[in-house]
Amino acid sequence: MIRTALSEWNATGGIPVIVAPAPRPGSAPHEHPASFLQLDHLRAASASRAAGQPYRAFIGGLTRIDRPLDRAALAAAVTGFSITHENTRTVFEERDGSYARLVHPPDGIETMLSADNPVCSADAARHIAEHLARQCVPWSAPGCAFGAIDHGGSFTLYYGADHALTDGISHGLALGELAQRYLAHADDAAFTFPAELAQPHTAYPLRESEAARRFASDPGLHQRWAGIFALGDWRIPRFPLDLGLPPGETAPVRIISHHLLDDAGATAFEQACARDGARPSGAIFAVLALAEHQLTGSTTYFGLTVLSTRSPEHALAQGWFCNFVPVAFPLPSDLSFTALLPRAQASFDTAKDLAPTPVHAVLARFIAEGRLAPPTSTPQMVNYLDTRHMPGAGTEAHRNGLIFTGEGRTSNANMWLVRTEDGLFLSSQTPSTPRAQEVLARYFATVRDIMSSIARTGEHRPSVL
Repeated sequence: MIRTALSEWNATGGIPVIVAPAPRPGSAPHEHPASFLQLDHLRAASASRAAGQPYRAFIGGLTRIDRPLDRAALAAAVTGFSITHENTRTVFEERDGSYARLVHPPDGIETMLSADNPVCSADAARHIAEHLARQCVPWSAPGCAFGAIDHGGSFTLYYGADHALTDGISHGLALGELAQRYLAHADDAAFTFPAELAQPHTAYPLRESEAARRFASDPGLHQRWAGIFALGDWRIPRFPLDLGLPPGETAPVRIISHHLLDDAGATAFEQACARDGARPSGAIFAVLALAEHQLTGSTTYFGLTVLSTRSPEHALAQGWFCNFVPVAFPLPSDLSFTALLPRAQASFDTAKDLAPTPVHAVLARFIAEGRLAPPTSTPQMVNYLDTRHMPGAGTEAHRNGLIFTGEGRTSNANMWLVRTEDGLFLSSQTPSTPRAQEVLARYFATVRDIMSSIARTGEHRPSVL
């Protein structure tokens, strides 16, 4: 399973089949609180809609199943998935400047199936993107979309949802679960799902609120967060090089993907990390710090990582279960990968320890104290994911899986580093301007060179350009 642009899909044409779960007439949704991330996302979505800007803040996923499509089995799989996961039955409603999360009951949903005119291979990706952009919005139920492209002897299964309802891990889990449900129905076989590991999202924002209250009353926790932001000069993490966009401006997204290391190289990189007691999830920040130093001469690394905040009862749940935490550390004077690795790993471990505290509560506190200026744009973030350890890894649906996003606008170059059976991949949502692409080509080439050096020799010493 990889994460890249939808345009990278090796598309095959066929007959589009739409599977649409929707609230039954008279279904009465129940009101629940929204999480910090959901509220932040919804405010941005409302501002985008008010400004008349295109809205494509969805996450999508697809996989190929190498057997003829059974439409009844597909409808049954989607229905079961919707009954199990409340995000497929959720809509958000704006109320007095805030938002309520309204969840329809499992028996309040009915599934409709329809077919469209055939699409050729060149138009298959556009069909999926337009379907998801049209359906995956937070202000109408459901804010998600399911479908297939029937190729005859095989088919492509796809699923998308507004980002308020999902995250990257959820989407990887969803593809595997939908495929398993489909195969069970197609074969008239039993399907069991551990519902105790996919409990409703409702408990999550309540736990977040309690964590925010603990932060407000815990001076030690406050000081730990303050120490990280102080290393970053009390600013929001941004991409380390000038991408040529004036403050506050964005550009259309261009998704860039790089195969940094093959499987043998990625294994060698992991072994180099392990020799110094580190893990790839922390070591990537040592690599990024070396790249930044080599290109800018920086002496402190300050970035932002995305961390899963799933509790055991949400291990297989669908929703947005993550937090953003800064990773910051000074660079040693005798700079090398092995010298930097313990600092990077320790900083990442600190971020993991702080992850239960919602970053929105932290930012609000520091802004109120006058230490931090209110953000004027989204931060630069980095995420590492090893898909080899996800449920369903090794299955056909997982091997054929592709996770993608809607392509809106950006001012950063957010990065996802994904380890698969085929090696280590980097995917980035980047500004499509010529200046940004020129800068990013040099940056990503530097990251690749450093990774290759470590995989070959176990070490890298930068030279400032």
